[in-house]
Amino acid sequence: AMKALSRATRWNPVACGIWLEYADYVRETGDLDTFMEIAEKVFEYAYLPGDLARCYAAFSRFYFERGRMETAIACMQMSFMFVKQGNPFAMIMYGEIEKQVEANQLKPMELAQIVDILKKNNIPDTPDKDVIGLAYTTGSKALEAGDKEKAKYYLNIAFRLTRDPKVEEKLKDL
Repeated sequence: AMKALSRATRWNPVACGIWLEYADYVRETGDLDTFMEIAEKVFEYAYLPGDLARCYAAFSRFYFERGRMETAIACMQMSFMFVKQGNPFAMIMYGEIEKQVEANQLKPMELAQIVDILKKNNIPDTPDKDVIGLAYTTGSKALEAGDKEKAKYYLNIAFRLTRDPKVEEKLKDL
């Protein structure tokens, strides 16, 4: 599987799902550092909420394996913020963390607390700003050029990543 996934990453070097599958196999070999490096690399260009959720679940796995439960919990909860339902990776982490900590430690944290924990551990607390900027700029330029379908596509990406009311307003106008 690792050989096939490695080949697939060469065929499509920005396919987040392929990279994260590959990372899971790397983790199973016991190489947690490479696992985390891959997850961090993927995060830099992830633009779908599901991919971002999976990156945060991977971060959670890394810190869980290192015994840093507070950080693992914060990453898991951040994962749920991007995909609340149908997030199997975060649900797996929730189940594993649940076995290791007291129930009160799994209470939902305030966003400010999660962000503080992420920042202390040099984990990004927002999607990559270049990805957001590219989506917004491309969408805005498409709108100016009259290409509404292209504008909707890119502005929708920007909105899903930021929940910015200004972007939402542009989408409503379309």
